[in-house]
Amino acid sequence: MTGLEAFYRELIIRGVAVFAVMLALSLLCAFVFARQMTKPITRLADSAGRMANLEEVPPPLEQKDELGTLARDVYSMYVKLKETITKLEDEILRERELEESQRYFFSAASHELKTPIAAASVLLEGMLENVGDYKDHPKYLRECVKMMDALSKMISEILEIVSLNDGRIIPAFEKLDIRHTVADILPDFQTLSEANGQRIVTDIPDGQSCLADPQMLQKALSNVILNAVQNTPVDGEIRIWSEPAANKYRLCVLNTGARIDDTILPKLFDPFYRVDKARSRKSGRSGLGLTLVRKTLEAMNIDFTLENTPDGVLFWMNLPKV
Repeated sequence: MTGLEAFYRELIIRGVAVFAVMLALSLLCAFVFARQMTKPITRLADSAGRMANLEEVPPPLEQKDELGTLARDVYSMYVKLKETITKLEDEILRERELEESQRYFFSAASHELKTPIAAASVLLEGMLENVGDYKDHPKYLRECVKMMDALSKMISEILEIVSLNDGRIIPAFEKLDIRHTVADILPDFQTLSEANGQRIVTDIPDGQSCLADPQMLQKALSNVILNAVQNTPVDGEIRIWSEPAANKYRLCVLNTGARIDDTILPKLFDPFYRVDKARSRKSGRSGLGLTLVRKTLEAMNIDFTLENTPDGVLFWMNLPKV
């Protein structure tokens, strides 16, 4: 072998070696590059799979390229989807609770309506047959009229509660003077309270104004004050006052000398719930007064509470300041 041939052979071997090294380096670089390229895609695919199963997924890593933008967009869509699903679940739960509440309400209403209807039917049949005392038609006709009046009032209250539940009654908010609002409805209860030897004492400063629907607020207050008069002991005192709070005026109604079992307090706002059913029916109470109060104040987004205090049972509501 000549020196020239040996030189070419050595040159070819070195060239092949250099090519092999370059090929290896290229393959290694391609592998690393492909790994770097596929890693975020794999991570995105894994996150997308977990998102599809609504599993918790951490926010994507900061990456300033097209894949980073895609990952952020997918994560943002996932967050919005979860929020939408949560809202839908809450709405479904609320609808179920509303359906259950309506089912209970109409079941209780049908039961309550049956009693006066059945009683009136008995009286009318007795008068038609001229049986015993029922021969005194004027007396028992007056009883029937009284029952029908109570029935009419109950049906009106039921329809109002249904309208409040369905959102068909929309509050028309106005600026109201709290002292004047209370003073306007107090005469309706003076006769009843004086017959019981009760005193209604008010302490509401001038200049306190709130934002509320005048008719709805008066109706809620009327039911609260009537409830206080009916449940305050003879010769007791009903105190009505207001005090400033954060961006609100707290209007309070206290019937002194009264107390309600703490386990019963939350039930008083349920439809047709009465502590003393026999006494309540005799006094013409429908059992819907505090239910109307709750529905009316909830429609106006007014916070309220009924609670026991050392002086008696206190009802308060937070009226928004103007």
